[in-house]
Amino acid sequence: MGVNKLLKAGIAGEKEQLAKASEKPKVKTAEVKEKPKKVTPIKTEEPDKKPKNKAADNKHPGGRPTNESKGKISRKQYSLTLVPDDYSRIMDLADADGLSFSKYIERAVNEYIRNHQTE
Repeated sequence: MGVNKLLKAGIAGEKEQLAKASEKPKVKTAEVKEKPKKVTPIKTEEPDKKPKNKAADNKHPGGRPTNESKGKISRKQYSLTLVPDDYSRIMDLADADGLSFSKYIERAVNEYIRNHQTE
């Protein structure tokens, strides 16, 4: 009989919890809260404030120097679309000459222009 009483008590407790859970929550009206006002900080100037990092003093003011400022010709990068077989042949030729792909193509284009110029 003790087990039956425990089971009935457990079932009753579960029913009570289910009843509480299935009750509709009471609708409360939302309280209107004021948004916090934005406060702008007052800027104060600190005279003679030096940068903390000394490396910043030595940094080039204009960023990386251009090739033109170094006296070199500025280069432009382009893309090239080739059939895989042509690319392989060009890579083999470039390796044989000890050049990169782009240097080999640049040399080939310059040679073609020299040979086919009409003046």
